[in-house]
Amino acid sequence: MLEVEYFEEVGTGLGPTLEFYSLVSKEFARRDLKLWRDGDQSLPGAHVHHPLGLFPAPMSTDDSGNDKGL
Repeated sequence: MLEVEYFEEVGTGLGPTLEFYSLVSKEFARRDLKLWRDGDQSLPGAHVHHPLGLFPAPMSTDDSGNDKGL
């Protein structure tokens, strides 16, 4: 079991833990990471949009050796 507690925050338990998972999952869905297939790149915003969910984006052999500083 993982429970997240933020420094100098009043709440602990399920609320902050769910907020942590929400923030982390949103960061993984950023377009600039190029981790996921994007259903419509013309939609505004910094995050991937796909009507059926997230699907891994193909990676070329050239990209596999380039971690882009991550």
